[in-house]
Amino acid sequence: MSAPVHHFPRYSKFTINAWGSVHKIQVFLQGLTHSNLSSFFRSCRNLNLCPKILILTTRYTDWFLWEESHPLAIDKSQMALILLPVSISTVIVKLEMIEAREKELDDLVKLMMANKDDYRWHRADGVVLQMAGLEKEWRWDGPTRFGDGKTFEHHPKGDSMQYVLKGIQWAIVSE
Repeated sequence: MSAPVHHFPRYSKFTINAWGSVHKIQVFLQGLTHSNLSSFFRSCRNLNLCPKILILTTRYTDWFLWEESHPLAIDKSQMALILLPVSISTVIVKLEMIEAREKELDDLVKLMMANKDDYRWHRADGVVLQMAGLEKEWRWDGPTRFGDGKTFEHHPKGDSMQYVLKGIQWAIVSE
């Protein structure tokens, strides 16, 4: 059994045909890196998983060194190394951050949008996916403390803080 199935026993009941009919998947990543994403697709190789839409989500606590309020970044050189499956026609990257750091997230998204040619996805068959636009922004109130009750200096006082999610969509530009 491959990694996704053995981590989630209910998926072991999926047939090859069932896996083949999954057209949209969402992957939660701790860092958008070649090893993270390539490992995921390698572990799915024998499942007949052929999604058309790939949603990659980096939650607030998934950013590298979020506890220390480390600057936000997406490494374009890592993106260039990732070869997506040939079934992918749309990629949506969702980036979650706390409202107190929203300007930093906005600046990152603006940087990526201004340098579209540097932030492209490539499929294994050579097809390129280029930025197509922004997704609808989402906001909500979430906790300032996590499971162990711990909070951080950059969190506001109180029990809740505002979170924001910004999304960028990529689509095929040539086949």
